[in-house]
Amino acid sequence: MDILDDETLARHRDMGATCHRIIATLAARTREPDIRTILDAVDQALPHLHPHEARAHRQNLAGAVKTYFTRLLPPPQWRFHGAELHLGRGRIDLLWRAPHGALLIDELKTGHAGLFASSANLTQARRYLHDGRGRYGRYLSGLRLLSLSHPAQSVFLPDPYAEPTPLAATAHLI
Repeated sequence: MDILDDETLARHRDMGATCHRIIATLAARTREPDIRTILDAVDQALPHLHPHEARAHRQNLAGAVKTYFTRLLPPPQWRFHGAELHLGRGRIDLLWRAPHGALLIDELKTGHAGLFASSANLTQARRYLHDGRGRYGRYLSGLRLLSLSHPAQSVFLPDPYAEPTPLAATAHLI
């Protein structure tokens, strides 16, 4: 694996946070954004970048956003309920609510697929689930740890102590 310099790591984090914001903005408006809507949202999020640099990031961001909405969106009965919500020791990326009141956390990972299965990601997910149980109690049905670069690696955790279940084997995938 390549070792990334500080600037590259910072840019990856910036692009990840930007991707989360774009998905949250679109999820608040629609469940099925078309490619033009996605590209417009990406363009609005990247005004600070040099055009040459923005082109590559635009492609990566648009692909990640499209992947979320076409392959990882919760089933239709779930409605967007919020983004970047504080849970004590961190902020959850997205929160979804079902008609019967159940809540579902989506933790999005935009980094390299080879880094997705790291213990740090799983530790973070378990911490959010623990803190989420404290805040939402029995209404929290679990957390989906989602790889936007390799969706097949995505997993579902129903509680902080459970082993991750491949998302494709759960009811939390379209």
